[in-house]
Amino acid sequence: MPTYSNEFKKKMVALMSGPNARSATALGREMGVPQASLSRWRQRAATLGVMDHHDATAPQTAPNGPSATRSAEDKLRILTAAQGLQEDALGSLLRREGVHQAQLDQWRAEVLAALADPRAHNAQLLAERRRVLVLEREIDRKDKALAEAAALLVLGKKVRSLLGDEDEGTPPRSGR
Repeated sequence: MPTYSNEFKKKMVALMSGPNARSATALGREMGVPQASLSRWRQRAATLGVMDHHDATAPQTAPNGPSATRSAEDKLRILTAAQGLQEDALGSLLRREGVHQAQLDQWRAEVLAALADPRAHNAQLLAERRRVLVLEREIDRKDKALAEAAALLVLGKKVRSLLGDEDEGTPPRSGR
């Protein structure tokens, strides 16, 4: 397996970034580098922020990939960048960021709801916390009941073995 210099890796990441970005597959075919390596370099560069200043338009994925939960700051940055963009530019931004239009719409709705009436948002959070507490109490109650039932079963087996009762799986004796 060939070893590539950091300069070569940076050059490949730069070619896969920006407005004239090339796909890892096409670049791999042209340069003779495995597509998986190119994709990994691009992901690592975006995640670690190792790109040069001219690579700032490269994908900025969440720490664990595009589907991972993003920070509030990251969401706000993407929302701000998307504001007022035409369809082509918006599509390009969404692809670079690894975000779907539906996610962007959901984030925008969440921000607007929180800004419109912060008390309603806080009330919703409070209601969710109460529901979680109720569910946790119910789980604790059921765990205790399950432990009690298991203890009763064990105790019943011990009593049967001490009294010499036959095992339930054994056919009953004949009347002789």
